[in-house]
Amino acid sequence: MPFYIIGSTPEIGADKKTDAFGRGGFINVPGGFHTFTAEWADTKKRIGSTRVFVRNGAATTVAVLPSP
Repeated sequence: MPFYIIGSTPEIGADKKTDAFGRGGFINVPGGFHTFTAEWADTKKRIGSTRVFVRNGAATTVAVLPSP
């Protein structure tokens, strides 16, 4: 389940967007390495991606920065 971080508060919902830092996270993701990709909601244009290690049973937060 994805969530977005707005200020310092996690928010759940399809109508939510990240704050200016582009932070979000996930719960219930299987352990291991995963790649998370962000895109603009209106144009579906890719913003960037990041690869992180997820621990079993942990909430994982990520920040995706613009990349070419």
